[in-house]
Amino acid sequence: MRTKLAAVVALLITTSALVVAPAEADPVEVGRWSAPFWEGGALAYDPPSEETSAMFPAAVSIVALPDGRILYWNGLEGSEDGDAWAGKMDGTLAIYNSRARILDLRGDAPTWTIPTMERGLTDEARDQGTDSTKDMFCADLKQLYDGTVLIAGGSEWRGNYLQDPTTFDGYGDDEARVFDPDTDTFTPVDQMSEPRWYPSMVTLADGRVLITSGLRRVVGSFTYPDTSFSQVRLNEIYDPSTEAWTDAGTHDFSLPLYPRIHLLPDGKVFYASAGQTWAQFGETPDMVTWGEQRVYDPATQTWTAVGQSTYGVRSGATSTLLRLEPPYDEASILVAGGTLGPTPGSWIGTTLSEVIRWTPDGITNQSPALPIDGLTGDPSQLRAQRWFGSSVMLPTGEVLLVNGNELDDVVIPGAGSGVRTAELYDPETNTWRAVATAARDRGYHNTALLLPDGRVLIGGNAPHQAYYTQHTNPAARSNNYRDPTFEIYEPPYLHRGDRPIVSAVAPTQDGRALTLALGEATDAGDITEVVLVRLGAATHTVDADMRAVVLEHSTDGAAVIAALPDGGDGSVLPPGAYYVFAMHDTAEGPVPSIGRTVLVQPDAVNGGVVIATP
Repeated sequence: MRTKLAAVVALLITTSALVVAPAEADPVEVGRWSAPFWEGGALAYDPPSEETSAMFPAAVSIVALPDGRILYWNGLEGSEDGDAWAGKMDGTLAIYNSRARILDLRGDAPTWTIPTMERGLTDEARDQGTDSTKDMFCADLKQLYDGTVLIAGGSEWRGNYLQDPTTFDGYGDDEARVFDPDTDTFTPVDQMSEPRWYPSMVTLADGRVLITSGLRRVVGSFTYPDTSFSQVRLNEIYDPSTEAWTDAGTHDFSLPLYPRIHLLPDGKVFYASAGQTWAQFGETPDMVTWGEQRVYDPATQTWTAVGQSTYGVRSGATSTLLRLEPPYDEASILVAGGTLGPTPGSWIGTTLSEVIRWTPDGITNQSPALPIDGLTGDPSQLRAQRWFGSSVMLPTGEVLLVNGNELDDVVIPGAGSGVRTAELYDPETNTWRAVATAARDRGYHNTALLLPDGRVLIGGNAPHQAYYTQHTNPAARSNNYRDPTFEIYEPPYLHRGDRPIVSAVAPTQDGRALTLALGEATDAGDITEVVLVRLGAATHTVDADMRAVVLEHSTDGAAVIAALPDGGDGSVLPPGAYYVFAMHDTAEGPVPSIGRTVLVQPDAVNGGVVIATP
């Protein structure tokens, strides 16, 4: 048995990251990547260096704003600028961890602006302070139904390592802030009951936001005097109408950091047995229970175990709620890649891909595949071993998977190699295929989100120092420097000919349906689908609100009328900002229109949700 296991491990290592894009370069088949671009304006640097990587922030956390711009902020900037992870984190470098930017792609060329308070609510006058500094690194973020952005948790750096190493540590932050795109400012809101580093949030059916998990202290959770030996076990719910948090039940088990959670069509929240299980002391004595699939009921404020996942807990896996379609009585969650098991589980990224199916009768796990099946050609499995990939739900129902490494880059930073070739998942056939190849390594702290024109923006890469010593690029390994560049991927559907034209979108009088006015060249009878895709808000490959919903539609002369799910069911279509896409068919496959942005908001009078325009 040991011999067979060793042989499998050896094969996984020697064949890692060998995937390449098909020889066929036709963008109709594989899509197309833009050249990298960045805030510096000139051609993006390559290879990266310490000097160039320190110039601008990288997109470690990112959110699409309703006005078409993109807000993002940095990750481990302080450690890279000071090079040493702890030795120079003396309270003056750590405060630079989350410089924010606003990227505007609406013109002929990308432009960048700096929001008011570049690092959120950090007191920027304390550049030489040594007691405590806070930043938005390791927070989670969610788009609220009024178009603002909730940012909760993050990092607090206390002490001065150089003066007294025993006092220096990273802590979770109990603060929350809201970014307003109308003024480009951050505003504090009610503090949480618990500080949280690496938490996850998800929007509930009524527009409130659930937060769960996260650490109180990064290292000190296992040392005196702040022993807890666990992630935060208190759930809290944020109400945008009151800007206040309320406690929402305490569970007697832990969840991993950044647990992968999703709102189900019955209004409950599903935990998909994935997260980040090794994030420097993010382990707990009960981490073997992380392989349990669980459901949270906001009505009773309790979690219930609903079964054991096929492969146990998976670290750095991507988890995506597949497109919901009428009558919305089932849902599928795609879990792909990552490593297996809690610490000291595997270090090797897998090709494992599984679909977890929900119906009102319960959860069903797909029949398991072996870790080696993807490498030997099984199309239901990934084409490459991939840890920390970022998934993007496309309006066609396909899932794009980009970025990541073939080894867990947090366990041994700098030892893995990047996975540059993107993959597309087809839910109709349950198959993956390799598409075009990007120009950059984007491993730890990468991001990706859908743009309103149907393209996908990819950025990030902010790794720890190689082998936790200093930033350097080991031969044939991933880029070990922060990468402030972006690339844009054009999916194959953008190369299939003319797109349907939606000239305007407006809610009906009762707000329970949408009227799509079409361009003169677009026949209403040719529209095959109307799809709402939620604007992306991602960090650490997690976007728990990622969602695409097909609406039932009819024609009204030259217009298309699309009805909200079940007359406005917020469990299917939770409040927030969405792109509206109209689709028509071609010989090569469906083609979406350019997306129009609408806000789905709670109906305070009749219940459920209604449509509004931003």
